Amino acid sequence: MILLQDALTLQRVLLQTKTELMGDQSSGVPDVQSLVREILTNLFVSLANYQDEEGRCFSDSLNEVPFDKESMKEKDENNEGQK
Repeated sequence: MILLQDALTLQRVLLQTKTELMGDQSSGVPDVQSLVREILTNLFVSLANYQDEEGRCFSDSLNEVPFDKESMKEKDENNEGQK
């Protein structure tokens, strides 16, 4: 019975701590997960929309990247043949 009480106490403390760390504004602890997600989203959008001197976006260059191994192999073989 004592073991069950200890387990329930630990579970309660865990849930309280989780609530505090998930951004409970009264605790003063920021919602780090949300902030990191926002930073990564902003970084991705900035990178995808960045334009060089020629007005070309990085996202345009990503369209040229092969997505499967066979296409990558063919591209490597073509590049080696041009050297």
